[in-house]
Amino acid sequence: MKNIIIDTDAGNEIDDQFALAYLLLSLKFDSDTLSVKNLGDSHQLSAITLAPYKHSYIYKNERDRATLMRHSRNEVEAVCDLCGFDSKNFIFDGSLGYIDKGSADMQNAAADKIIENAKKGKEKTIIIAIGAITNIALAITKDPSIAQMLDVIWLGTNQTTYYSVKEFNFKQDKKALKIVAESMADLTIVPAWSVASHLYVSNEIGELYLKGKGELGNYLHELLLKFDKGTILSGKKIWDIGAVAALLFREAARLFDKTLLNKYAAMKIKNVKGFTVSDGGELIDDAHEKDVKMVVGFKAQEVLRDFFEKLDKHSKEKCG
Repeated sequence: MKNIIIDTDAGNEIDDQFALAYLLLSLKFDSDTLSVKNLGDSHQLSAITLAPYKHSYIYKNERDRATLMRHSRNEVEAVCDLCGFDSKNFIFDGSLGYIDKGSADMQNAAADKIIENAKKGKEKTIIIAIGAITNIALAITKDPSIAQMLDVIWLGTNQTTYYSVKEFNFKQDKKALKIVAESMADLTIVPAWSVASHLYVSNEIGELYLKGKGELGNYLHELLLKFDKGTILSGKKIWDIGAVAALLFREAARLFDKTLLNKYAAMKIKNVKGFTVSDGGELIDDAHEKDVKMVVGFKAQEVLRDFFEKLDKHSKEKCG
């Protein structure tokens, strides 16, 4: 079995909750959209680690770091409970601060759990990182030998055709990305703008496919309404499900088999030469020989349809 860790800043806004639910449901249900068996046949969730973040959009702009970490834990526990997953002994607090700011906590439970997982199996530990990549960088810094046993899928940066690569997850801890990018860890990047930004759920879609879909669907619908601007265009980009989708598409396409990728045509990726991060926070291409996989496009409707189908199955199972 392959171990999965999801590293999340779930107290920040709402897309982490969708991503965690998507992962848990994908470990349970087959994907009709992607024609792939449920991940639970070959993968298991081994930990949920909590990433640092600066402020919260859903908790009245709270900025105290310890309080923010508790908010993340509360959100994770709520989603796990609604998905029927017992999260006891699965959630690990990470660093409250950033490597970038010199305030990172080298001794933290999240980094230690990453190290433990990387060392205990023959298969690489998959980490779906949907926040600042701090905890992973701290784990590698603490024990560099684990890097070659990590398979990191990170939602961060923007597509290089966008006017700037400096999105939220990247800007929070640029030095952390530098550490991970220069390590021997496998790295797949799902850019935010121009890729994950297409994963948009309007209020109208929420009414149709979230509301009334059991307690989990109603919970996610209520979160979506927190971003209601009172206009016909109200809704929210659900960025973070893109990182989970990348793992699912990878399994569907048998580890990026090009023939199957063309067949499913739901995700496009390319290999790029290894990069590093300058002191000024710019990406420097061709910095070393290790290739990085870059997702360059999703068919957003396929991702969202897969998520909504699994949510519907879950709601019917709960009702039954």
